[in-house]
Amino acid sequence: MENVFPGNAFRVGGDEFVIIETGIVKAQFFQKLDELRREMEKRKVSFSIGVLWRENENDIVTMLKEADNIMYTEKKKYHLENKEL
Repeated sequence: MENVFPGNAFRVGGDEFVIIETGIVKAQFFQKLDELRREMEKRKVSFSIGVLWRENENDIVTMLKEADNIMYTEKKKYHLENKEL
């Protein structure tokens, strides 16, 4: 993460991180996010991401909760779609 988002990746729990990126446009952010996904897949690291893009938002607590909810929704969706019969 530090290679793709230098200085902007922070550990918030055992295996949970938050990336706070400022000063770039949405397209740049999502390009960097794709780069992070490729790096993690290349290293065969399993991960879940809750992605949230907001411009001019100051309520970091609400943003973190929303991103967390997105991550859990995506994780649940993945497990339902990849459920072995």
